[in-house]
Amino acid sequence: MVRSLMLALLAVQGVAPFAAAEGRGHWQPPPPCQEYARLRDDAARWAARAVEIFGPWGDHKAQCAATNRAVEAAAAIVIFLRDTRTLCSVPSDTIEKAAQQYDKIENWRDQICPKRLRISTEGPP
Repeated sequence: MVRSLMLALLAVQGVAPFAAAEGRGHWQPPPPCQEYARLRDDAARWAARAVEIFGPWGDHKAQCAATNRAVEAAAAIVIFLRDTRTLCSVPSDTIEKAAQQYDKIENWRDQICPKRLRISTEGPP
């Protein structure tokens, strides 16, 4: 189960809306689009934390807290990609992949964390 979370979080991190354009010389995305790197790094940090504390004797509250933060980080990426679709030239399939990965992470969180330990997050619209 931890492996599936890690793979889903890594897939969200791997969504690269600017990958195609970055190969063309010294292209820089517009300033609002540069926020993606911070969101990606935040998701990576929480994914690593969630995976790090999982184990047979891990603190369940800490596990759920880290997983909740990972869900929030994944939602922030999807929302950002949708909001900047036109400005940052984000392909539709990139947004769909990020949304699918968000759903996987949220479902995984719902399986391991009791309702009292879940943070209610508004998912991507």
